[in-house]
Amino acid sequence: MRVAKVTNNSNSIKAVIFDVGGVLHESNSATKDALSIELGLDQSTLDNIWSTQVPLLVCGAINEAEFWQVIAKQYGVRQVDVAENLLSNAFTEQLKVHTPIIKLIQRFRAAGVKLAILSNTIEPHARALKKAGVYDGFDYVILSHEVGLQKPDSEIYRYTLDTIGAVPSETIFIDDIPINITSAERLGMHGVLFTNPQDTAARLLTLTNHLFVVK
Repeated sequence: MRVAKVTNNSNSIKAVIFDVGGVLHESNSATKDALSIELGLDQSTLDNIWSTQVPLLVCGAINEAEFWQVIAKQYGVRQVDVAENLLSNAFTEQLKVHTPIIKLIQRFRAAGVKLAILSNTIEPHARALKKAGVYDGFDYVILSHEVGLQKPDSEIYRYTLDTIGAVPSETIFIDDIPINITSAERLGMHGVLFTNPQDTAARLLTLTNHLFVVK
């Protein structure tokens, strides 16, 4: 399995962009499980919601209140109040950060590297992650629901590069979904496919060891 595609000029790296779910923290199905328990939804219904309604949340086409209105109307369940935090409570309880990656981010920051987040997410999860400090230490946080774009659309990568003031050849992008890596590489970025915290951190250190050389 391909882990990274980095050209010989990786010693000019000036920016590193991280995905969040599955990279900075473990992926979890807590939100789906919570909806199943609280609303009595079966797996088929949940899959339908995740394929038709959640993407609208991810790109900011609807807000959380509108999401629950649609769920109640289309799936015949009770009207959920946003204040219940049903989309974030269980997610927060199961949140486990990848410590090796977090420690490496701290080293990148100390070395003066531009650090950015590029995440397909929903506002309740973003709120929980911000409160938990997962976004701390990043210079830029680009979230799909705020910018109305999402990976693997090339436009969100261009938007991110423009926002952080970086050129593709000097930028590493880390994600746990292959198609997202492919899109970044097509624009000239150095893609690193996340495998596990230890191996991915080691791979990133190998690609950026020039940043930590004492001169």
